[in-house]
Amino acid sequence: KRDRLDYTGFAYLGLMLTADGPKVLEINVRFGDSEAECVFPRLRSGLSNLCRLVLQRRIGEAILDVDPDPCVTVALAQGQVPGDANPGWPFQAPAVGQAISGLDTGFDGDGGHYVANVRADAIGRPVTAGGRGVHSVGKGPTLSVARARAYQRAMRVHFSGKRFRTDIAGDLSKLGAVFATNDHPAARRATR
Repeated sequence: KRDRLDYTGFAYLGLMLTADGPKVLEINVRFGDSEAECVFPRLRSGLSNLCRLVLQRRIGEAILDVDPDPCVTVALAQGQVPGDANPGWPFQAPAVGQAISGLDTGFDGDGGHYVANVRADAIGRPVTAGGRGVHSVGKGPTLSVARARAYQRAMRVHFSGKRFRTDIAGDLSKLGAVFATNDHPAARRATR
């Protein structure tokens, strides 16, 4: 308001929990990877209707209905291909075109996969196209269950050069009971 910016849309706060409390890492005015992959599986309200209400500046009329179950996503990125002279990301462009196996064919109540930077090869099989290619998503009644499901899915996906972090939603004891339990209200009135 001070800068007289008239922004309408999404705002995402990237937070890191530290010993000194939460710290803001970034503020995005979009839904991107890996934020959307955790939000959209929980959204019961129609996204297109919410976007329409935002654009019409009527978001206060919306009921934001969100599944209370936690959701965790693990990004699987294209990295160095073993035995390849190309060291892969982040040093050089990754060796793309690596066959991908183990992708879920759908998204169920326990999670699934989102893909980006994936293309079809000459006979229609999925192959890597660089960067973050697959997001393995787990959903469950607690954060630890959601985390376990996300990593179970991540371990079923295979492609040469697969890289991923192992600390996503890791130390649940530091997060507090509200994050580790299923006590969030399912519906909330959206605010501006």
